[in-house]
Amino acid sequence: MSIYIAFISLAISLTSIVIVVILYRDIYQAVNNLIDELGIALIARKKYRRIKRYILAKVICKDDVDIRKLSEDVERSVNSLLGRILKMNCSLTIISFRPDLNRAIFRVVGDGMCSKYCLLALSLQHFISESCIIIPLKSSGLLSRLRRFTGYRK
Repeated sequence: MSIYIAFISLAISLTSIVIVVILYRDIYQAVNNLIDELGIALIARKKYRRIKRYILAKVICKDDVDIRKLSEDVERSVNSLLGRILKMNCSLTIISFRPDLNRAIFRVVGDGMCSKYCLLALSLQHFISESCIIIPLKSSGLLSRLRRFTGYRK
């Protein structure tokens, strides 16, 4: 008697699995037909905004530093920390450097998380053969606000 109950429950389970698979296929086809009919692309629905953020940082070095060498080293080390896929979405460049104040302003262009990733990468890395460190001081969406914050002029 218990064997019959086991076979019946197995048959009911298999039948329910088949019904779910058939319904899933039908619903998937109906949704695809609706999307094709309305001309909506799934990729076009996601809006990607590129946001610019500016980071004011203090650059502490043992020796005098060349801005080109620092820029290349920062980009290389951020690439190695973030990886190539994240770096494709994030762009980090030095837009201003004042050796007398030991201050630099970085521009981060990308989605909202890029500035957080770049802040993390700048905080954790040593640059130019580990003779420089960069300490992020302030992040802002407006370059003029950063310049006003520190009395930093061109």
